Amino acid sequence: MSAPKNATLRVIVVDDEELVRASFAAILSSAPDIEVVAACNGTVAVAAVSAHLPDVVLLDVRMPGVSGLDILRHIRKLPEPPEVMMLTSFSPGGAVRDALRDGAAGYLLKNTAPEQVIRGVRVLAAGGFMLSRSIAARVVEGYVSSVSPEAELEKLKALTPRERQALVLLGHGKSNEEIAEAMQIALGTAKDHIVALMGKLGVNRVRAAVLAERAGLL
Repeated sequence: MSAPKNATLRVIVVDDEELVRASFAAILSSAPDIEVVAACNGTVAVAAVSAHLPDVVLLDVRMPGVSGLDILRHIRKLPEPPEVMMLTSFSPGGAVRDALRDGAAGYLLKNTAPEQVIRGVRVLAAGGFMLSRSIAARVVEGYVSSVSPEAELEKLKALTPRERQALVLLGHGKSNEEIAEAMQIALGTAKDHIVALMGKLGVNRVRAAVLAERAGLL
């Protein structure tokens, strides 16, 4: 769900530690275009999302008694799910793969600079994705080891010229609105191209960008 242009971005912060919730809420509230509508622990996260209808959720991946990945899956099943940025204190392994597979659009370390956290919320709300550098390296490494260049090129043959163009722009980190503007098409049409290409490639937005780079399109 992408927020309308120039709208105030509604955000929920989910973490089991009150101090962490307060810190992220303070960082985000310092931005004039962001409103933190709730800060809660994992046990009430899905209910909070349903009640407040945020544009973006910052979600701790590991919390006592509840899995951030389980919460992510529940959120993504909602009728109009928000974009989800996973938070972690360390660079995880399989949790990154699982989160991206299940619909997370971002993954940040908790020690990420405040301005980058704010930027991440804006990027996700605009339909983009964002990963901390060390996490991005793990994603690329995992993808490179699991897919051959020949298989990637074979998948790309299924794309139409416009879908391939959208893939290149997506690979450069463009938001849905920026892709629509660059392709000189309506936002809805751009979204249709993105959904279609991800379906044909069998990947989410982040892995589509990695594939574009691996295939030499960037």
